[in-house]
Amino acid sequence: TGGVAGVEDITHGLPRVEELFEAREPKGEAIIAEIDGTIELFTEDEERKLRIMNSHIEQEVYELLAGAKSLVNDGDDVEEEQVIIQNGEEEIVATHAGLAIVENDRIVIRRDVQEEFVHELPASARLRVEEGQTVKAGDQMSEGSKNPGEVLRILGAEAAQVYMLEEVQRVYRSQGVNIHDKHIE
Repeated sequence: TGGVAGVEDITHGLPRVEELFEAREPKGEAIIAEIDGTIELFTEDEERKLRIMNSHIEQEVYELLAGAKSLVNDGDDVEEEQVIIQNGEEEIVATHAGLAIVENDRIVIRRDVQEEFVHELPASARLRVEEGQTVKAGDQMSEGSKNPGEVLRILGAEAAQVYMLEEVQRVYRSQGVNIHDKHIE
């Protein structure tokens, strides 16, 4: 390369490979999404923050067996641990609070679930996401390298293995070196 500015050789990529194999935290670590949701950017106490909001509806279905009596009516608000079905001596309680929908032979308890996760953004963080954008758990939200430990925690062992394999291959392929995946695996 003869000192040409901007040209990288393999020695610039090898520290990344070493970082991966030694399970060190990467320099300039990227922020990755903890949950699926929608991005909201805000400032709190003069700190930039990023919030991921996710809301969805969950429901639980309770079957009304022959001879069982519903103790709730359609449209009732049900509390957690409230008895909703009486079948002789047996009582069935709701595991979560919600709205009761009584149908022919079953009771459905429906509830809104709100999840949020807040990330503090360092001043140097360059975001790859925008306000209102939808992300999935494990998506990279800022510039930098993902921490394989975070990928493992959020997405599981197989996703972490695939990520590490791709990162090592990226370093070698940038130099035109093709190595079969089995040698890295």
